[in-house]
Amino acid sequence: MTRPSAMPSTCAGAPISPSMIAEEALALVEAFAARDMEEMTFRATMLLTYARDTGQMSLAVASIAFLEEVLDGGTAQHMSNAFEHVIAAAAAIVEATIAQAPAHV
Repeated sequence: MTRPSAMPSTCAGAPISPSMIAEEALALVEAFAARDMEEMTFRATMLLTYARDTGQMSLAVASIAFLEEVLDGGTAQHMSNAFEHVIAAAAAIVEATIAQAPAHV
């Protein structure tokens, strides 16, 4: 399998919304809970692609670290820690977007 740092963008030119990042993060949570390594790899790769395309470096770094743990068969603790970082980075993006949105009355 190709290492994450060598994976090209698959969404060139397509607008990526925070809701897309949230959806992928939720799908990653489901895959992590099911211990579905293939699905975790796919979802983390999608998050990495979105992060690169939107310039969200904290999510990109967290996604790469998580993918390395998954692909290298890291310990459960290391994988869990890396997973938490991905989810936290994705949540921070969504939170920042919500904070910037105008209040609806």
